[in-house]
Amino acid sequence: MKKDPGSHPLYDYLFHYNPYTEIWTAFKREDKENYFNGDNPRKEDMISCKNIKDLIRYITTTQTNGGTLS
Repeated sequence: MKKDPGSHPLYDYLFHYNPYTEIWTAFKREDKENYFNGDNPRKEDMISCKNIKDLIRYITTTQTNGGTLS
């Protein structure tokens, strides 16, 4: 039986790195147009962190709608 790739927690997220602030931001795929057009999704729907490994670990181990990591 093949695993459904859509069932992985990261599948629904897009990641963006801002080189000026040195922050990674993850947000849901359905919010991509708003995010890149400057109409940022609600803060609680975005997750930010300086380290992408910590950001990925946070998304894969929790089922929250948003938050910020140090």
